[in-house]
Amino acid sequence: MKLKVKVCGMRDPENIRAVAALQPDFLGFIFYPKSPRFLESSKGFPIDLPASICTTGVFVDEKPERILELVQLFQLKAVQLHGKELPEMCDKLRNTGLTVLKALPVASEGDLLRARDFEGSVDYLVLDTKTIHHGGSGQKFDWQLLDKYQSRLPFLLGGGVSSEDVTAIQLIQHPLLAGVDINSRFEDSPGNKNINLVREFINQLNSIRKI
Repeated sequence: MKLKVKVCGMRDPENIRAVAALQPDFLGFIFYPKSPRFLESSKGFPIDLPASICTTGVFVDEKPERILELVQLFQLKAVQLHGKELPEMCDKLRNTGLTVLKALPVASEGDLLRARDFEGSVDYLVLDTKTIHHGGSGQKFDWQLLDKYQSRLPFLLGGGVSSEDVTAIQLIQHPLLAGVDINSRFEDSPGNKNINLVREFINQLNSIRKI
């Protein structure tokens, strides 16, 4: 099965278009002011991206009303909630027709138990490395913990995924691994993705996952 690829944390219109030309499944834009990849303005934002790409707004403990305002302004198709949001909030957003992803910070087997709380409320979980910040750390959690993942929700593997991880990803046999979420390890600077690294990663990932 072909793994989905989400490229997250972009803000420069030209860089966004260049990444979009590589046809990832998701493009993520961060609307969290404390992030170095904060997308502050809609000026020049390319709303005419390929229809196959699920444009995704990333939010941290934001009010639903504000999320929906930004969804409309940027014509987003999905939201990723990266804070302490409860399943009830996920339900509310999902009922508007949005695809909903929920980030789950992971450091131990116990953290994976929370995945079950969101069954029926989100479309995907994003398993990220637990840090004092909200993602973008460039650090990996112990991928052997994935053997303990028992939720029914498909997940994207995040947290420090790099261009050197294709073989390791290939070895992950979990049936609910739906894709990978890449960000800081593919940058020349915060918010500016290295197109060659992203292209090579997507091509390699596609080649190993074709049936």
